[in-house]
This record gives sequence, C-alpha cells and structure tokens, in this order.
Amino acid sequence: MSNPTFLDASLHSKTIDFDEIPLIDIGALIDGSDVQGVAQTIGRACREVGFLYIKNHGVDPDLIDQTYTQAKRFFNLPKAQKEALDIRL
Repeated sequence: MSNPTFLDASLHSKTIDFDEIPLIDIGALIDGSDVQGVAQTIGRACREVGFLYIKNHGVDPDLIDQTYTQAKRFFNLPKAQKEALDIRL
C-alpha cells in the first residue's frame, strides 16, 4: 500500500464543523429533471462533510430491511468466522 503522505493535498482528510449530516433528495437525479443540481449538492456534501443521507432513491423498502437483517446476522457471527471472509488474505 502506498504511503498516504504522497497523496495529493486535496485528498487528505479535513477537520470541519457541521451541525447535521446532509439529507439529499436524489429524486431529480433519478427522473433526470436536475442531474447537474443534484450532482453539485452531492459533491458539496462530500467535500464539506464527507458523508450524506439520501432520500427518494427508489430502493424497495423490503430490500433495505433484508439488507439490515443480513448485516446483523453477519456481525453476530464469531470473530473467527468473519475473519475467514477477509478479502485481504
């Protein structure tokens, strides 16, 4: 792995203050009515906060529930079982 000190300065993490995690409505991205505007909003959130929530993404709520169920199932496994799945090995 390369040394992070050789990364472009724009890629280094920044410490900033923020009051809340941005919640971005991506409906206009999905339907094509404001792709550029949503992209700019996402870019700003990524630069200024580093993460975000999205809404109006169109993902089926049942699929979301199933994903949480499987994540809980995985994280409840014994450590050795989880480590056996490590892709770095």
